[in-house]
Amino acid sequence: MKYEQHYKRLLASNNAANNLLVLNLLQGQENWSKSKALTWILNLFITDLQELQQERFLYFGSTGLSFIFHHTILTDFPPLAVSNDTTPSLYKAILICRMHSQKQSKILYKIDYIEDISNLLDKYKQHLLEHLELIIRNFVTELK
Repeated sequence: MKYEQHYKRLLASNNAANNLLVLNLLQGQENWSKSKALTWILNLFITDLQELQQERFLYFGSTGLSFIFHHTILTDFPPLAVSNDTTPSLYKAILICRMHSQKQSKILYKIDYIEDISNLLDKYKQHLLEHLELIIRNFVTELK
């Protein structure tokens, strides 16, 4: 890809206009489908996650995706009843991917699971990468 570094620099600011520009450039200059371009962009976004925030947004012009990361410690989980200081805390984690447009806000993907706090970020990334194709397919369908 001839302009890969330029695309990455434009995406680094996570600016709605720049994100849309890169999406359009990938389709035009690289002759990629919308799905392939979104896959490339979202792969960068997911692997660049360095910390957990409650919600992350990625807009392409006025249409966006949000990734909602929510986790809460399980206090009533049976193994925790006999826990000591060496037992890792377990969290109920929920990951939601939502599409936003001027017309609607719609959930494209949602999963919940139980995870150790030390693995939460890795698990969120893993789930996003595993379900990226489904998220993108749903997103492209909603864009039409």
